[in-house]
Amino acid sequence: MNVSLAVIAGPVENVGTNASIDEQLVAALASYRPYGGTAILKLRNLESDHRKKFIQSLLKTLNDPQLDNQDFAKNVAAYYLGELSASEAVDSLAAHITINSPPIDPRDFFPGAFPAAFALINIGAQSIPAVMRNITESDDEQVRHLSVFVINWIEGQNKDVTQFRLQKALDAQSDPAKKARVQAVLESLSNYLKLP
Repeated sequence: MNVSLAVIAGPVENVGTNASIDEQLVAALASYRPYGGTAILKLRNLESDHRKKFIQSLLKTLNDPQLDNQDFAKNVAAYYLGELSASEAVDSLAAHITINSPPIDPRDFFPGAFPAAFALINIGAQSIPAVMRNITESDDEQVRHLSVFVINWIEGQNKDVTQFRLQKALDAQSDPAKKARVQAVLESLSNYLKLP
């Protein structure tokens, strides 16, 4: 690959030129400083074959079991997947919807709270089936909460449309446990429309 990650995140310290793209990406994400320039613009403008390779490397970082959910590199990977509108990442982003790391600089909000949730919002309607699965299958209250938040934002913050989608999901369910999860969300819908 002839595109250096230094183009995206500035010079990467302690990573040799023979490092794999994944090692370079993790190092670049871990050392990224948002005041450094035009990272997002350069990612958006990558040629198609480079974009695919970056998305695969970002997904590898996001799905890395050795990184916890507060790891900065994992959170930045989720953020960039959203910036790239990487629809191929929706299942992984939905699975990691609760990742959240504090900013490295208190004056900075990068990558922001719940970057996987906001990445799903950036991707748009293609995210809805994955977050709807979260609502029906997850016993984690925060996962369901963020999933409803994502749907509501994708639907233009229209509570009626969000409620309609959830009601359709409820009506389509035959599994009692899944039905109960959707019913609980519908009963407290107003609480689910804002960030937890």
